[in-house]
Amino acid sequence: MKPATRKKTELAMTIVSAFLTLYAIGFYLVSGPVLAVRALFLAAVATGLFFTAYKGLKALARLSFNMNFLVTIAAVGAFVIGEFIESAVVVLLFNIANTLETFSENKARNAVRSLLDLSPEYANVNISGRLVKKKVRDVNAGQIIYIKPGERIPLDSRVTEGTSYVNQSPLTGESAPVKKDKGNRIYAGSINGNGALKAEVLKDFSHSTVSRIKQLVEKAQARKARSQRAVDRFAKVYTPIVIGISVIIAVLPPLVFNLPWPEWIYRSLVVLVISCPCALVISTPITIVSGLSLSARNGVLIKGGTYLEGMNRPQAFIFDKTGTLTLGKPRVTDFIAYHGNKRSLAVAYAIEELSEHHLGKAIKEYALSKGAAGLQASDARAVSGQGFEAEVEGKKYYIGNHSFFRDKKICDPGVDRDAQKLESANKTAVYLGDEEKTLAVFGIKDSLRPEASDVIAELKGMGAKKIIMLTGDNREAAGEVCKKLHIDQCFSELMPEDKISHLEDIEKTYPHTVMVGDGINDAPALSRAKIGIAMGGGGTGVALESANIALMKDELAKIPFICKIAQRMMSIIRQNIIIAISVKVIFLALAASGLAWLWMAVIADVGTSILVIFNGLRVLKNQ
Repeated sequence: MKPATRKKTELAMTIVSAFLTLYAIGFYLVSGPVLAVRALFLAAVATGLFFTAYKGLKALARLSFNMNFLVTIAAVGAFVIGEFIESAVVVLLFNIANTLETFSENKARNAVRSLLDLSPEYANVNISGRLVKKKVRDVNAGQIIYIKPGERIPLDSRVTEGTSYVNQSPLTGESAPVKKDKGNRIYAGSINGNGALKAEVLKDFSHSTVSRIKQLVEKAQARKARSQRAVDRFAKVYTPIVIGISVIIAVLPPLVFNLPWPEWIYRSLVVLVISCPCALVISTPITIVSGLSLSARNGVLIKGGTYLEGMNRPQAFIFDKTGTLTLGKPRVTDFIAYHGNKRSLAVAYAIEELSEHHLGKAIKEYALSKGAAGLQASDARAVSGQGFEAEVEGKKYYIGNHSFFRDKKICDPGVDRDAQKLESANKTAVYLGDEEKTLAVFGIKDSLRPEASDVIAELKGMGAKKIIMLTGDNREAAGEVCKKLHIDQCFSELMPEDKISHLEDIEKTYPHTVMVGDGINDAPALSRAKIGIAMGGGGTGVALESANIALMKDELAKIPFICKIAQRMMSIIRQNIIIAISVKVIFLALAASGLAWLWMAVIADVGTSILVIFNGLRVLKNQ
């Protein structure tokens, strides 16, 4: 039976069982025939217990004792000892509570439905000059699509014609629409503004940003956090012990003290139902799912409850500089050419055309502004943490930092002095050269993110003991950033492997450390960190793959926001555990003294489950 059909059938049988129970009670009160009354109660219990017993026995086959199994034992036991009304009422209350519980759980799990159903079903595809509606799953990379004003963007694309403001809030949480024109990337799930756009599809649907986000959210919701695993382990040991105690209560007093069997069997059934750890087991996952959902709705993708839980009270934060604490939009402020000004710029442009590095983009923009484009590079190769090499018109060229050129033995004392002057002015020096000599040096400067200082101050106020910066940039530029942002410790001129080494050393002193990077150059360190946060930039592939947490909008203020969600989530988890245990203790005491009835036990257990679910849903409130 399909899940949707089963749910409808289950609801229908609950309604029928409720009608039969009420009819049987009424018939009993007017002193109807005994056999007819019992037949009605039997029909009510059998109808209402059908799916409960099936799920309980299915769990038992896996050696798992869940609430369905315990209620089945309680209802059947009560019926056998002649407590027909109790049996029917227990089943009815349990089914009603289950319906409410399912509704509550669905509210949490569907909190990101708007995120997961962002892509439209069809796209307007340009085929031989005509617009044809095609299902998004049938559109391939390279095809041209037409996006009308007000439409959702169906696939990750690059604008080829038109200008519009695009609302990216479903993906990034960014409220202000972003201007998009020729050459800009647009993402599936975003909403087009007033302008019409033509765009080339970059990825098919299965590899689009929204599809990958959906996969990440679903995996995150399925992955258990540490607190959830601890509760599950407790329940596996606790439930069999409770069943054993119930059996002793049912058997020992009648056998040893010659007390009445029905009364002590009844008491054992009450203890059995009250002791079920359902509320305790469900208290953690529903709260974690709510936290993950709230994060996703605000443009923060977290790959599992463990990572959100780990953001509760981090001891230290490690930040990359370029693209993380700075805007990642550097500009060339100085250009010193030693051999052919225009030619050097054209070579630099050709090499950087094949690179995605932040500094490379600045060099390209500068070369374009000087009209120096035109050459093409080939056989390009990135040298991790140092630079780039490629062939231009059959000759090999290099572009990168001082250590790269020192290793190639093409440094010049005069050039180094010029580079040092640039670095003394807190700029990054980038060398350009061939196999024989240095041709030019670029001075490049980036701007700090406006919110960086406030974010670091807020993280310290929330209990972070250490803020550290790791960067491949020169000592002077790094020092200026650390001084302005009041960063506790700074390590500069690092290779990617150096960042990992420093990260490992820091984690020895501060085990709960968070690494924050731009998701491109910092991928190795982000992957190695216990918790890695990537500046996602609208869902870049490296950010989604390498980090545990991706900020879909490059906004540092989301980091304290995640910490607040984590702290709120952990506080509610603790509340739920206290509520679940307290109710158990109170009603077990009542049951032991004979003051609790079976229907009260069901209300106490399932009612507590619903209470902790609704308490967990409070995380969804963005406060």
